[in-house]
Amino acid sequence: SACSKYPRSFQANTNRSLVFCSSSFGEHKSERNSKWNRNSKGSSFGVSSSSSVEEPWRFSVESNEFVFFATCLHGLGEYLGLELDPKYNRAGSVKFNTRVLQVLPSGVYFACNSLAGGYQAVLWSRCATRVLIELGVAQLSPRKPYLEEIYNVVRECGDWNWLLNGGQLKFNVNVRTSNDFYNQNAVRIRVKDAICDAIRDTNGSKPSKPDQDESADVPLFVTLSRGEFRIYRDLAGESLHKRGYRTDTIHVSSLNETLAAGMLYMAGSTPTALFSEQKVIVDPMCGSGTLLIEAALLCLQVAPGLFRERFVFESWPDFNANAFDEIIADANESAQDETEYLFIGNDVHSGALELARKNSQFAGLHRVKCMQWYNEDIRDGHRFINASSTPSDSQIITITNPPWGIRLTNDIESAWKDLGQYLRQYAPCTDAYILSGQKNSSSNLRLKAERKYPVRVGNVDARVLKYHINEYRPQ
Repeated sequence: SACSKYPRSFQANTNRSLVFCSSSFGEHKSERNSKWNRNSKGSSFGVSSSSSVEEPWRFSVESNEFVFFATCLHGLGEYLGLELDPKYNRAGSVKFNTRVLQVLPSGVYFACNSLAGGYQAVLWSRCATRVLIELGVAQLSPRKPYLEEIYNVVRECGDWNWLLNGGQLKFNVNVRTSNDFYNQNAVRIRVKDAICDAIRDTNGSKPSKPDQDESADVPLFVTLSRGEFRIYRDLAGESLHKRGYRTDTIHVSSLNETLAAGMLYMAGSTPTALFSEQKVIVDPMCGSGTLLIEAALLCLQVAPGLFRERFVFESWPDFNANAFDEIIADANESAQDETEYLFIGNDVHSGALELARKNSQFAGLHRVKCMQWYNEDIRDGHRFINASSTPSDSQIITITNPPWGIRLTNDIESAWKDLGQYLRQYAPCTDAYILSGQKNSSSNLRLKAERKYPVRVGNVDARVLKYHINEYRPQ
């Protein structure tokens, strides 16, 4: 068993104190439906059928199903959809009745008849940045003041006093709008007003308005696009790219963990099958090691959420502790000790490589013999390719995130030229996947991309470039 290897071992969490603990999914769903009836006939969020609020529901959802929205970096939605589809995912042996409703470039709607489907997504998804559970959706009337309509909708959408434990659980509100017509700050204030007033009307005392910068027990997300209003709870709290294995020091050019996972899926691994032919995964410019650490965790079937010590949903009144403990135990049991894959990381900068080694250790990979790190100039590729004793019949795949403009500015052109020479000389007849956020930088490789995968990194429209390296012919 791998139970003692990760912070979220099953044994370590069986004695946590709970606000609410149901003994079965059935009781849990009954409790939820009596308090927060999202799917009342002829209504939206429990608003009476005479209300002007209309329900623009686009999915066929059963009355006992929860609806979730998992967000991701723009461009990773296809891979996130595969992760969440039970026909394709590798999320342990415990399966729930989860089904994908809609796949978007930056997120996936899915449904499940248990909150446990959301717990499993939080624990196992490598591409998701957040997993949100929908509390309600409504179409706002263009003929009415939208702020007052939002206030009324939120007031009536459920039992806020129960959800926030009489105001004891702190909440905050994050707002995303599609255009400048909607004032985000004004929407945030009206949602807070509605929630606080609803609690006051229930228990007689109005809680103080939450500080937006304060950590919340119940983070709420509101989206407003083309008159469609949606409100969610965020199950994890912090973004899921924060796995928990990084050291306190983060390298300036560190790669987002969810993007690293997405690149691995682009490179041939999927939630159903790992790299079929490629057995040696090389990052010749590994920096702090994110790509190789994510690759190793994927191949070892380690759930990325095991490194997080706590998720905010564990303090919610509808938290199903039994279901979550089962998911945690199954994830620990699924984690492997060794793999047939070999991971080779190299970086010329000793400081970055030291971070890679530390991050790898915190991820529990110091126990794995297949993880190797080298501090060599990329032009001396033989020092880490030959030194690693790679099997002659192994197929090498190169996957890397070289420096580009917005992150690092020194010697970018020469770094890309060196990478191109390395690929031709030390990785012939293989595939390479390279992240680029700068159009001109990739031209220094002197290679023609076979495919370009668009992905948005912050405010940058980046590309993951796939190259097939031809046989090396010395000049």
